[in-house]
Amino acid sequence: MLLTKADKLNRSESQRALDDAQKVLGDLATDDTDISVALFSALSRKGLADAALTLRGWVPKPVPAA
Repeated sequence: MLLTKADKLNRSESQRALDDAQKVLGDLATDDTDISVALFSALSRKGLADAALTLRGWVPKPVPAA
């Protein structure tokens, strides 16, 4: 889960938002779920690398043409 608009929050507000979201998702998570939370800002590029790595992991690698 990406918490967007992270550039609008100061450091303590960002940490509080992250902690609150992790607590809620922790209550919903089961052994069969893989849920993560990250702060994200397109403007400041905060969290961009982590989001890109996660998205790349979801996309299957292309099969080379024979």
